[in-house]
Amino acid sequence: MSILKIIKPENINNTTRLLKIHEDFMNKRKARWIFRGQKSEKKKEDEKDVNELKTSLEKAIKSFKINLKKASDIEKGLLRKFKRHSAMYLKNIPVFYDYMEWFALMQHYGAPTRLQDWTYSFFDAVYMAVNDMEDNAEVWAINTDYLEKSAIKIIKAKAKFKNKSYKEMKEIIRNDSCAHIPKIFEDIFINKPKPFVLPMNPHNLNERLIIQQGIFLCPGDITQSFIDNLIANFKDENGKLIKADLKNKKYIRRYKITNNVYRKKDILRHLQRMNMNNATLFPGLNGFAESLRTLLAFLPKELGILTGHSEYVMKYLYSNDKCNYKNIADK
Repeated sequence: MSILKIIKPENINNTTRLLKIHEDFMNKRKARWIFRGQKSEKKKEDEKDVNELKTSLEKAIKSFKINLKKASDIEKGLLRKFKRHSAMYLKNIPVFYDYMEWFALMQHYGAPTRLQDWTYSFFDAVYMAVNDMEDNAEVWAINTDYLEKSAIKIIKAKAKFKNKSYKEMKEIIRNDSCAHIPKIFEDIFINKPKPFVLPMNPHNLNERLIIQQGIFLCPGDITQSFIDNLIANFKDENGKLIKADLKNKKYIRRYKITNNVYRKKDILRHLQRMNMNNATLFPGLNGFAESLRTLLAFLPKELGILTGHSEYVMKYLYSNDKCNYKNIADK
C-alpha cells in the first residue's frame, strides 16, 4: 500500500489556518521538524493527484526511461564529470572525497543528485509550494528525531556498525561524521546500501542553505525510489510497515494548500510581508528578478505596489529641455 493513501493530507484553506498550523509546530519544541513544499503530480487524467517526493536524480533517470537499478553507476559518472569540469568555475574546491560537499554543490547548481531539499522553516516550505500559483501545492512535514532513530537501527544492522552502540551511532550522525568523513559515508551510503533516509548537511554550509535554513534528506539506496527509502524508516525489524507511525501526526504530516486563487494570493501577500520571496531566499539578481512575480499577488487590492513612472516624470524624461550634464561639463 502506498504511504500516500495512509497519510491523509490536511487542508490549508486560508492564512488563519496557515498560522494555526505553524503555531502548533512551534509548541512542539521537543521535536525537530523539517518541511518540504512542492507541487503534486498527476499521473493520468482519471487518477487523483499524487506527490511522490522524488529526488532530482530519480526524476532524471525515469524521464530518460532508464532502469533505476543503474542509479549508482550514473551517480558515480555524474559526480566524476562535475568534479572535473567545475574547477574552472569554483573559487573554493571541496576535498576530493568529501561526498556531501560535492553533492550539495551539484544540487545547488542544478545537477541531478540523490539529495532532496528540505527546510527547518515551515513558511519557507509554504512559499516554495505556492509561489508559482499552480494547483495541487503540498507541504510535507517530518519529525527528524524519528528519522534518525529509525535510520540508526537500519544502519546498525550492517556488519561495519554492528559493534557500535546506539550512542556512538548518534554521535556519528549528529556531528557530521557521516557527511565529513568519506569512509563513513561510503560504509553507510555506497557499499552494500540499505534503504532509509537520513537528514544530512555538508560540513561547510553554502549561502543558500544558511538563508533557507536548509537540510537535505539523503536516501541510503538510490537504486530504489525515494519513497521506498522513506518507507523503510517506518518498518519494523521484520520489514513490516508500521502503519500506526505513518498515521501518527507525531512523525509525519502532509498538507494540501487550497487551489482557490484568491486565498493563495492572500497567503503569498502574507509571506511577502514576512520578507519571504525569491529575492531573500535566492540571493542575487536572478532571485530578485524572480521575486517581482510575487508582487502580482497584491493586485488589484494594492495597485501602488506596482506603478510605472508618473506622467510628470515621463514628460521630463522625454523632454529636449532637460539638463544634460555631459554637455555642461564639455563647456
